[in-house]
Amino acid sequence: RLGPASVPLDYRYIRPSEIDAVPLARWLRDRERLLGLAMFREYQFDWPERIIMDTILDAERLGAVARNYTRVTGLKREGERWILTLMDQLDAGASATVSARIVLNMAGIWIDQVNAAAATGVRRRINGTKGAHIVVRLPPECADHGIATINRVGEPFYCVPWRGLHYFGPTETLYEGDPDDVRPLDDEIDWLIEEANHMLPALGLRREHVLFSWAGVRPLGADPDFPKGKRSREVHDLTADGMPGVYAMTGGPIMTHRSAGPELTALVASKIAPSRAPQPPSYVARTFPDNQNSPPLMSEDATIKLSDLTFAARHEHVVNLVDLMFRRVGVGWSVGMGYDIAEKAAEAVAKELGWDAKRTAEEVLNYRSHLEHFYRFRPKVDVPSVDVTAI
Repeated sequence: RLGPASVPLDYRYIRPSEIDAVPLARWLRDRERLLGLAMFREYQFDWPERIIMDTILDAERLGAVARNYTRVTGLKREGERWILTLMDQLDAGASATVSARIVLNMAGIWIDQVNAAAATGVRRRINGTKGAHIVVRLPPECADHGIATINRVGEPFYCVPWRGLHYFGPTETLYEGDPDDVRPLDDEIDWLIEEANHMLPALGLRREHVLFSWAGVRPLGADPDFPKGKRSREVHDLTADGMPGVYAMTGGPIMTHRSAGPELTALVASKIAPSRAPQPPSYVARTFPDNQNSPPLMSEDATIKLSDLTFAARHEHVVNLVDLMFRRVGVGWSVGMGYDIAEKAAEAVAKELGWDAKRTAEEVLNYRSHLEHFYRFRPKVDVPSVDVTAI
C-alpha cells in the first residue's frame, strides 16, 4: 500500500523494545507512549535546480528555444492567436515577441503576475504558503535517518537527512509578500527550533547550531474552501477570464514533473495537431565531461572541478555566480555554501563569460550578499554540531 513493488521501500515495523537502536528515534519525546515506529526508505530530489536545468537543456535538444532571465510583459489577443511581449531583464530595452495559439502559464507563484499582463480583473489563481527550513549538523550516527511526524498545530513536520546534514521544517504560513524576496525570518527560525526541540527534546537545539536556512512559497491554488491553498494539481482553462487558449497549472511541485509534462502535452495536442514526429524526453542526469587534469574547486570535495564551471559557463546559460553555484554545480548547497571560494569560482569563469575585473568582483560581492540575505548564512562563524553525547 505504500508504493509499487518495483520501488523498494524496505519497510520495517519497529517495536517499542527496539527503538533504542534506531538513530534519532530514541530521542523522541514521550517514549513511553510510543506503540511502535514505521520505518521505510524515502527517495529524494536531492537537487531540484539541476533537474530543472537538465530539463531545459533536453527541451533545447528537442527543438525548443529557451530564454533565460526573460519576463513576459504583455499578452495581447489578435484573432486566434496570442502575441506575447518578452523583455530581456539583462539587456535594458531589448525585447522580443512570440505568437502562439496556446499559452501555458507555468510561472508558479508568479502565475497571477503573468496573467495580469493580459487583462485586469483576472481571477486570482495562486494562494501560496511559505515553507521555511533550518539546516543543522547532527551526530554522524544520524546519517541517512530522518523522522516524519506532525507538529503541534497539526501540520507535517520533518527532520530530513540531506547531503551529510539534516534540515527541519517546514513552516506553513500564508504568504502575501514579494515573490522575489522569499526568505526565512527570525520568528520562523525560532519556531522551527522550538518544534524540533519539542519533537526531539534531547537535542537541545539552539540558534547557534543553525548552519543556514531557506524558504520557498508553494504555488497552491486559490480556493475559498482551502484557506491555506488547494494542494491538488490542477490545470485551469482561463477562457472564462477572457483569456481563451491560456492554461495555468497550480499545485505542481517538482516531485510530479514527470506526470505534469505528459498531462500538458496531451492538452496541447488536443487543441493543435503536432507538426513533428514525437520524440521521447531524456530523464538521464547530465554529467560534466571528465577532465582528470582539472583541479577541484573545493579541497574537501574533489568531485566538482574547475573545468565543470567553465563547461557550465559555456553551454548552460549561466548569467551570474548564483546561477553557477546553485543551479549548475550545486556548491551553494554545501556546508560552507561556497562563500569562501566565491572569488575562485568567479575567476574560473570570468573569461568565458566576458567578465572584467570589476564585474568579477561585483559577482563575488553579489553572491555573498545573496547567501546572507536569502539563506541567513553567517560568514566566518564556526557553527557547532549538535551534541547529544550526554544523553
